[in-house]
Amino acid sequence: MAGVGFLADDREELVRTIIRRSVGDFKMADDHFEALIEDLEEPHDKGRVRFALYHMVAITDPDTLLRLAPSRMSESYQKYERRVVTAFLTRTDYLKINPRTDAVTFVGGEACTSPFARIAEPEQTI
Repeated sequence: MAGVGFLADDREELVRTIIRRSVGDFKMADDHFEALIEDLEEPHDKGRVRFALYHMVAITDPDTLLRLAPSRMSESYQKYERRVVTAFLTRTDYLKINPRTDAVTFVGGEACTSPFARIAEPEQTI
């Protein structure tokens, strides 16, 4: 029966599950969420089976399932999970808004979204 889980490669649902478990519920427009998913893509992606397995881990109890998995698989999943949460927190405006009432906006990898950052204006020379 577990083999059925390997047929699905639903990265969107995987990423949503990881984020919800890590930071709680959030609202985000589909186009912004798709941009986040694209931003997470790796050029050397290991394929459908890995993400289907990650999805099974994410929707079950990750701690229990990963304890039973080979250490390399466990480390790989944990690294991916950290990457997803880090991208969500640093590439969206999640930390600047009230996520209970406002929709999260993807701002990209180049923007600084830290609520603690004080970005100085460039000095003007005359």
